[in-house]
Amino acid sequence: MAVSAEMSDESWWYVLGETRLGPVPRGQLVLLHVDGIVDLDNLVWTEGMKEWLPLGQVDALRGDLLESLRKAKLVAPPALPSDYVPKVALNAIPPSSQKVVFTRHPSASTQNLYDAILGEKNRIYYLTKFRQLDQQGPGLKASWNWPSFLCGGVWALYRKMYGWFFAFWGIAALSNLVEKAGSPGLSALVFFAPWIAFTVFANSLYHRSIKKRIAVAQITIKDESQLLEYLRQKGGVHAWVIWVSGLLPIIGILAAIIIPMFARH
Repeated sequence: MAVSAEMSDESWWYVLGETRLGPVPRGQLVLLHVDGIVDLDNLVWTEGMKEWLPLGQVDALRGDLLESLRKAKLVAPPALPSDYVPKVALNAIPPSSQKVVFTRHPSASTQNLYDAILGEKNRIYYLTKFRQLDQQGPGLKASWNWPSFLCGGVWALYRKMYGWFFAFWGIAALSNLVEKAGSPGLSALVFFAPWIAFTVFANSLYHRSIKKRIAVAQITIKDESQLLEYLRQKGGVHAWVIWVSGLLPIIGILAAIIIPMFARH
């Protein structure tokens, strides 16, 4: 059930674990979600609602949540038991004696969502890494990733992390400018320092990217089967990146051989 009644800047209550918290203004509730404290599955309530509902099912907040997810730098929901949902609804203004009861969700769990969006390539590896990162809570966590170390921005493009792919191009261009200015040592530092830092946090950055895409999809798609199908279509990897990356060196070698041959004639 979703709430469709218009709500302004009301006072909101929310549930973390079995504890009711609030009231907080509407804007602060949205920020709590952006900061990874309140997830889309956490129960919320405000005056005018007949029952407690998961945050992601409150239509009146959906626009604010989606806009905040687009603007915020840290948008991925934190580690949480997202496969838990309320078993009973609570009525009217919440009495302090009322207890929120949770039960195992029979449908899409966090792992199912990860599984759908990751695709087949190294799925087990990233499912394991994501489970560890979820247990550690929000924020960047160091976790070395060899493919990102070996391929850098190419790995980011392969994993559909487009912003980081273009960031690598920008770093390479800056490094080239510094070298042309007569500072080869500084140029190497400008190029390799971000590369190593990216490698150290690559798993965490990929985890954040995946959770952001899932969170945005959850706001706009409520049907479980449609959500999973959407994540399968939009997730996975760009397999063509491997072919292009393999062909470019071959083309370069052939060009280095053939062009001088034609230049002699």
